[in-house]
Amino acid sequence: MDINNSLIKKIDNIVKLTNEFDMIFSVLRKTYREGTELSSEQVENIYKLTKLYMFLRSEHGSVLILLDKLKDSIKAGPTELNDELINKLYDLSTFNSIVENISNLISNVDYEFKRLAVMFPKYMNKKPLTVILLSDNLERDKKYTDIFDELVKLNNERVYKVINCQVGEKVNCGTIYGKKIGFKVDKLPGMYMINEENIVELPIEQITSSEVLNRMIE
Repeated sequence: MDINNSLIKKIDNIVKLTNEFDMIFSVLRKTYREGTELSSEQVENIYKLTKLYMFLRSEHGSVLILLDKLKDSIKAGPTELNDELINKLYDLSTFNSIVENISNLISNVDYEFKRLAVMFPKYMNKKPLTVILLSDNLERDKKYTDIFDELVKLNNERVYKVINCQVGEKVNCGTIYGKKIGFKVDKLPGMYMINEENIVELPIEQITSSEVLNRMIE
């Protein structure tokens, strides 16, 4: 793939990711202004924004490297002003202007990310953790959902999810910390702890209280 096409793809991706970042940030800012409690989904979105921010920074760095490569390729070529060189210089000027605009987009993302850190400081230096309960009978398993509710009040920095499913079913838990998570359900109820590195099945029969679960996942 040539440098021009690589630049176009990177720039398109940055614009798409920036729009996604802005959309999630707007929802979180509204929640902060209203003074309402964060839901588990919103806590997960804070961690998602952190990932998006890091990836946007990485993509911006890649664009700057590609722009330098484009400049180097022109410098290494013939200096006679012909149609080919004119086209290359036109491309360079165009991309240079676009990259300046992209840099402004990244500066806006920087500003929003810093505001996020001010609004929700306790979430910024934490390693994300999600706990998932799989159940085919929420009435029978109410003790576990009650435990989740208790832990949310104690520590809202974690994400708790309940998924209603059946034995033998392939459950799609969505994308968590950049990974697509799914389970083939062998038994119910079941409980899993998910962080950025691991997916661990918890011994649900031993979880008799919020204190027990809290010790397991600390």
